[in-house]
Amino acid sequence: MLFLKTILTTALLSPLTLAAPLADAPDPVADALEPRNTPAPPPSAFGLVAHAPGQPFDKLRISASRGGLALGAPNRDAVCGPRSDQRRPFAAFTLRGDGEWYLWDPKTGSRRQRVWSDVSGMGQGVLQYTKDERQARGLNLDRITTSEFGFMGAGTPERPSYMTWRGKNEFIACPSGKDGKGGPWSVWLNAGVKNPGWNKNCKPFRARTVQLPRALGCKYTN
Repeated sequence: MLFLKTILTTALLSPLTLAAPLADAPDPVADALEPRNTPAPPPSAFGLVAHAPGQPFDKLRISASRGGLALGAPNRDAVCGPRSDQRRPFAAFTLRGDGEWYLWDPKTGSRRQRVWSDVSGMGQGVLQYTKDERQARGLNLDRITTSEFGFMGAGTPERPSYMTWRGKNEFIACPSGKDGKGGPWSVWLNAGVKNPGWNKNCKPFRARTVQLPRALGCKYTN
């Protein structure tokens, strides 16, 4: 269940909740984007699209809302653009430094929101992001990873580029629908647990990267 992911997170950081169920919305602009070249000189923005043939979340974009990442739950509450009045239904990311994974914002400093995961037996690959850089400094780095993310693949239509962590390119999607079926799906890092957070019917997938050359900076909710 999604609420179990929140329980795990509470033990690692201040309380965070996952995205509330929202209906997906078509986005022809994002769907038309080509896989990004890799390696790409950071900081540059990219989106992530699920590659899971045969699964209901195949080709859905990863969104960010209320501290967590999800498929099939557009981040309608993200505040974007110079006037903070623009919206984007999917998340934009960037890598910095030693493979540190951030939500994209061309502005620098304390505003940055860092993506992190706990792959220990307790965290089971829980994937969350911080409110700002100050909150990121409070993470327990003995258990939590914020780096070693990267890309795998040529970044061409024939050989797409995928997000990786320590060379592994699998994530896990867990359904939140009734009886463990249907979306939205919470997104986890694959830590070797088939159904993390005591969810049911979770499925592995790869996260294909797409270029976002004109991505707006956004502030995502926690």
